[in-house]
Amino acid sequence: MEKISLPTKTKIAAWWMMIMGIMGIGYVFLFTILMITGSFYHSRIIHLVRFFLYFFVLLFLPSLFILKRKKIGWWFAIFSLIFSFFGFPYTMIVFGFVLASISPIIIIVFIILLILLLLDRKNFWKIAS
Repeated sequence: MEKISLPTKTKIAAWWMMIMGIMGIGYVFLFTILMITGSFYHSRIIHLVRFFLYFFVLLFLPSLFILKRKKIGWWFAIFSLIFSFFGFPYTMIVFGFVLASISPIIIIVFIILLILLLLDRKNFWKIAS
């Protein structure tokens, strides 16, 4: 039996989420190394590491489940995008990170990912197990 391909919009959203999750974990490793070497230490760095670790869990894992055609992955992705949409600006405002200048760009990316997942949900539900 021939394996049916994932819908294009769903595949694009899953790969974007995966790349953002990998970038988040990359930042975690970068700031951890900078903290260990002592070249960069700030009291808010712990929150930044936790913040990007959350993004790894909230973006990377759902994309893996989507690419493996799991329905729970789609629901997990929708929940995590909505949570990230509201959590990202809050974290930037509360902790006053330098990254606040790119906050609108990342929020727009979250909206685009959410729209892509919602547009192809019927096609994804047909092939998901």
